[in-house]
Amino acid sequence: MPTADVKPISRDFAAFAFEERSFYYYFGTPNNPNAFSKNLLNAITSKTNAAPNIRVGGSSLDDAQYDPSQPDPIKIPP
Repeated sequence: MPTADVKPISRDFAAFAFEERSFYYYFGTPNNPNAFSKNLLNAITSKTNAAPNIRVGGSSLDDAQYDPSQPDPIKIPP
């Protein structure tokens, strides 16, 4: 393929999707964040100069319930 036909990949191309029911396992809590996941995302951001896109979703959202009075974006189980 000629070089002129090759388009560069956007720096914010990296993306990850996490099931809603296991999201907190990967990211921890505000008081106890998952150091491995934080380090991984920081390394990707450092190498690409752009933070990866993160999507919470998947089939686990089929069973999710919306609570308009909930102040936090994710309720972490006790």
